[in-house]
Amino acid sequence: MRLLGKKGLQDFRRDHSIRHAVIATWQISFTQIQKTEQSAADLLALMSMFDKQGIPMSLLPNNTSQLDFNDAMAPLLSFSLVRAEIGKQSFEMHRLVQLSMRTWLEADKQLSKWIKESIRVLAAAFPSGDYKTWADCQVLIPHAREAISYVTGDEDDMLNKAKIALGIGWYLYLRGEYKAVERVVRMPVEARQKILGAEHPDTLTSVSHLGLALKSQGKYEEAEAMHQRALEGKEKVLGVEHPDTLTSVSHLGSVLESQGKYEEAEAMHRRALEGRRYLGQSTHTRSPASATLGRCWRARASMKKQKRCTDEHWKEGGRHLGQSTHTRSPASATLGWR
Repeated sequence: MRLLGKKGLQDFRRDHSIRHAVIATWQISFTQIQKTEQSAADLLALMSMFDKQGIPMSLLPNNTSQLDFNDAMAPLLSFSLVRAEIGKQSFEMHRLVQLSMRTWLEADKQLSKWIKESIRVLAAAFPSGDYKTWADCQVLIPHAREAISYVTGDEDDMLNKAKIALGIGWYLYLRGEYKAVERVVRMPVEARQKILGAEHPDTLTSVSHLGLALKSQGKYEEAEAMHQRALEGKEKVLGVEHPDTLTSVSHLGSVLESQGKYEEAEAMHRRALEGRRYLGQSTHTRSPASATLGRCWRARASMKKQKRCTDEHWKEGGRHLGQSTHTRSPASATLGWR
C-alpha cells in the first residue's frame, strides 16, 4: 500500500469499489513481468502515461514486428493489467493499475523518461486537425490532453507539447469550440516565444492561431493586436510577398472588417489579392480573397449610401420646418455631418 503514496492512498480510500486485491495483483504481476519480459514492462510504462481508456494501437511501439509486439502485450493481457476493448483496436487499464505504475516509475526515477516518451509519441501521432482527420483526433484527444498537462522544463518536451496543442486547437476551432481553443493555443505562443524567440516563424504561426481564436469570440481588439504582431514579424522574417505573410494580411483584414474599419480592411484584402496574383495563385471571382474584398466594397458603399440618405433626410426635414440646413447650422454641427 505504501507504493501508492499519500495522494494514491487518498484516492483509494475515497473509492470503495477499489479492492486491495487490485494492488496486490499489480505488485505480484509487475514484479514477475519485469524479471522475465522487459519489453512488456516498458510497454506498460508507456501505456500508463496516456489516458487509461481507449489507448489506440497507433500510440504503441511500431518499431518492432507484429510478433514482438504481440509477445510484449501477451503477459499484460494474461495478468489483466490491461484489457483489449471489444470491437476496437485499442486497450484500457484500471485506474489503480495506472496510478500504481506511475508511482513505481517515480520511485524508480523513470517517470520523467516515460513522460518524455509519451509526449514525443503524441507529437508524432496527432494529426493536423483538418476535417479529414477528425476521426483520428477524437480518438487521440484524451491522450493528447494528458500529454500536454505534464509539467516539464525540457525544451524538446515543451516544443512537442506546443505542436500537440496547436493540432488540438485547430481541431477545436473547426468545430466551433472557440473558448476552448483560446485556452489551448496560448501555451504554444508562450513556449515557442521562450524557446525559439518572438520572431521565429513557428512562434508567429502560434500568434496567428491565437488571433483567430480571439476573433471568433468577438475579442476584436486583442485579435487585431495578435494579427498585427504576426504580420509585422512575418514581413521581417519571411518577406512581404511570402504566402504565410499574405495569409496574415488576410487575417488582419478580416478582423478589421469585423470592427467596421472597412477602408483599412479593403487595403489589406487588396494587398493579399494582388500578392497572390504576383505569386501566380488563383484569384478568380469566387476565391476567398475576392469575396472578402467584395464584402468591404459593398459595406463601404452601403455606409456612403446610408450617410447620403441621412443627410438628405435632415435637409428635407429642415426645409419643411422652414429652417436653414447649411453645413454650419447648429443642427448639422451637433450631429457631426461634415
